[in-house]
Amino acid sequence: MQKGQAAIEYLLNYGWMMLVLALIVGFVIASGAFSPTRFFRDECFVHPELPCIAAVVSSDQVSSTTLLTGFVNTMKGNISIISINATLNDNQIGTCDLTPSIGIPIQQGEDFTVECTWTGETLMETEVATVKLGIDYKDPLLVTHIASGKIRTLVQTG
Repeated sequence: MQKGQAAIEYLLNYGWMMLVLALIVGFVIASGAFSPTRFFRDECFVHPELPCIAAVVSSDQVSSTTLLTGFVNTMKGNISIISINATLNDNQIGTCDLTPSIGIPIQQGEDFTVECTWTGETLMETEVATVKLGIDYKDPLLVTHIASGKIRTLVQTG
């Protein structure tokens, strides 16, 4: 066998393997297996005795972004929420509402919902939203406390 023929056979044999390997790698990358959002974990922590049930950030991608978060009062007694403040991605303060309304006592074990809206602030789908949330509340002895923490989640369209 001549050297040229051996070289061509070598390239053909290993060339097919390299082509198949390149196709497999291309398919895996195109499928999103290495997408950073695949490995992203949501974070929601404000206070140990006010655990998050869920947190969703949605954007209409035109005029506003909204955070909807549920909490449970696991403190030793009722609390009354005085005010809520939220900052989106360290630059804009949102308007927050509470269900039940601010000032109404929240019983021990009862859940409540915080909804914050940022008008004029839009985020793209799958962008990471970081919200710094502060909840001012009164305990059963009417002592005022501040629970503050951070919520990080991927933005959803809607």
